[in-house]
Amino acid sequence: MDCELYLLTPRLRHPEGFADRMQDALATGLVSALLLRPDGQASDTEIRALVSALQPIARTHDVAFMLEGAPHVARAMQCDGVHVLPIADADVTNARRAMGDEAQLGVSCGLSRDSAMRAGESGVDYVAFDTTLTPDEEGEPAADLIRWWSIMMELPVVALAGPGSFAQACEPYVAAGADFLAVSDQVWDHSGGAGVAVRDLVAAIAAIAPGGAGPSA
Repeated sequence: MDCELYLLTPRLRHPEGFADRMQDALATGLVSALLLRPDGQASDTEIRALVSALQPIARTHDVAFMLEGAPHVARAMQCDGVHVLPIADADVTNARRAMGDEAQLGVSCGLSRDSAMRAGESGVDYVAFDTTLTPDEEGEPAADLIRWWSIMMELPVVALAGPGSFAQACEPYVAAGADFLAVSDQVWDHSGGAGVAVRDLVAAIAAIAPGGAGPSA
């Protein structure tokens, strides 16, 4: 399976100023999913307003619309799924109970094999490793975890990329076999606009051999 693009919004409290950039990115037809990340201070009312403003754009372009946290809001607003933070087992269980069996459920697992395996056993639809974290004494680099997961497990794995150029923030994880590359600043802050950024990222992804270290032949 080729690596697909999963966009993460900036931290939002109001949709003003962002909807046009989102439209520009999704109109490329090259984005598989989008995760709405509300500001940590956003109320349920503000989150609902964000969903109301942005979810129709995703649906117009047949892009899965995910909400970070707030599974009760995600279900009420008929989002396609929810992404759970943090990685506590109870959060996963509660999110699945709130969303039902049909909705998509993803979970951030830091750089922990154990957390990812527990999440997989609890019935999530994908696990995500955070490439911005530094491994502790017992941890592993994100690229190594993604490569191990992609070889050993059938459940999709998402690489949560950090800021920076594609080569700095993304290339190692695509090469390691990530099913989805989750990016934010690389798209929304691109000088040429979000649509140009998406096209450039997808072209760069296509040039990397999954599981390899460089361009495909």
